Amino acid sequence: MFSFFNLFKTLRGRLVLLICLAALPTILFVFYVAQKERSHVLTRMTEDGHHLANLVLREHTHQIETAKNLLLRLGEILKYKGKYSFVLKDPDFLPTILKGHTHLANVGILSKEGEVIRSAYPLSRFPNMKDNPAFRRALLSNKVEIGDYIIGPIVSIPILNLAYAIRDEKDATQMVVFNALDLEWLGSFVKQIHLPQEYLLHIVNPQGQILAQVGETTEIPSSLK
Repeated sequence: MFSFFNLFKTLRGRLVLLICLAALPTILFVFYVAQKERSHVLTRMTEDGHHLANLVLREHTHQIETAKNLLLRLGEILKYKGKYSFVLKDPDFLPTILKGHTHLANVGILSKEGEVIRSAYPLSRFPNMKDNPAFRRALLSNKVEIGDYIIGPIVSIPILNLAYAIRDEKDATQMVVFNALDLEWLGSFVKQIHLPQEYLLHIVNPQGQILAQVGETTEIPSSLK
């Protein structure tokens, strides 16, 4: 009966064995190099991902601070002039402000009941924003409050609302100024930094729903649950 070990008793068999032994270090080296290269690529992608996330975070933080400062300035004007302020009287004022702040989707003023008094974004309907997270928080605060990542009730796109309550000398709320950060800035920002095609970048709310993204694997939902 033929035995596997008998193969190496012949000259040809021994030559085959020697060739295999000679080639083994090269094969092992190739596997080692491939594993190291894979590890290096994964490490580089992780580092690049962290760097990109930090860039996006800094840009988003800057936008939030700019939006906060705008509300504070509007608040000072409204607190001083009240219902006679040009912010309320001039129909072109808020639309002009909105044009000068390209990262915003809207700027407006609400009554203390949440009714829309003024909106830079043209309204086809007048939704009540009493349930808006930013509005509710502003009613209980003396500073600019940030809401949740939502689909905007006025602009119908993914936004982040900020709101600031205007109070009288007795600390009673008179009205609330608000604005909305447009989350679609993400796509334009990533184009500027030349995101590699293999990367996907998402802004996700606490419920796991994608509000803004760069990448073509997932669609932004048209509404939130």
